[in-house]
Amino acid sequence: MGEGNSLVDFNRIHMGALKRYPNIVLFNGWGSKAQSLEGDILKKVMIEGVGLGIASLPIHDALAVNHEHADWEKEAMARVWAGVVGGVGTKLKVDYPSAGRVDII
Repeated sequence: MGEGNSLVDFNRIHMGALKRYPNIVLFNGWGSKAQSLEGDILKKVMIEGVGLGIASLPIHDALAVNHEHADWEKEAMARVWAGVVGGVGTKLKVDYPSAGRVDII
């Protein structure tokens, strides 16, 4: 690991991840699996939004929506996330980077 990091630090992070997400499979193609889950979550929220007439734009690991739809988007992202990962919640952050657009990450 990099300067200032140790195997002890790595093991703490590893054990913390397993405690928080006990069914997670790490170090076995996990990066690809995580990206696939992220894409699945974003796609489901976007499709739900289309059905409600709400347009969203994926930006890395977030969705950008008009300001008026921020509450819906945050609720939908949390609900879909929990559904995809088996009921485990996550923290979401709302960014207001410019007038009229909101990023939910």
